[in-house]
Amino acid sequence: MIQFPIRPAALVVLTLLVLPHSRGTSVTGTIVDETTGRAVPARLYIQGADGTWFFAESASPDGSSVRYDRKSGLNTNSVERHVTLSAHPFKADLKPGRYTFTVERGKEFLPLVRTVDVGDKDHDVRLPIHRWVNMASRGWYSGDTHVHRDPLELRNTALAEDVNV
Repeated sequence: MIQFPIRPAALVVLTLLVLPHSRGTSVTGTIVDETTGRAVPARLYIQGADGTWFFAESASPDGSSVRYDRKSGLNTNSVERHVTLSAHPFKADLKPGRYTFTVERGKEFLPLVRTVDVGDKDHDVRLPIHRWVNMASRGWYSGDTHVHRDPLELRNTALAEDVNV
């Protein structure tokens, strides 16, 4: 085995040069109900300008996130890449650039599509989603018995999809 001597000072300089660039910029955010301002569980899609997909994680020890990354075997253009998040802040490490953040929460909220320009500094985004109808207040409750998810993911996913039953 060939060994190359590395001086401690050189190792420190190399670490300082490489580590900050490998992590990217920390983008944190919260998905909120536009009317109440309260954090809500939801789906979050993050796509870079080059078409690459990214997945956020919960930024809270009390929160949860479930990654969903599927591509059809028959139609490779058919993809579903998102994360379902609990009603807690999220975080994503992204390189500087332009990203599209899409938020969905069941059928009673309008999808939100927001362009986010990420620079060299960490920053926070607030993503307010608009409820266009409240069916439960009218005596109607949503449910879903046809799911293509692991049963262990359903608690997080059902909340993000705003399923009542």
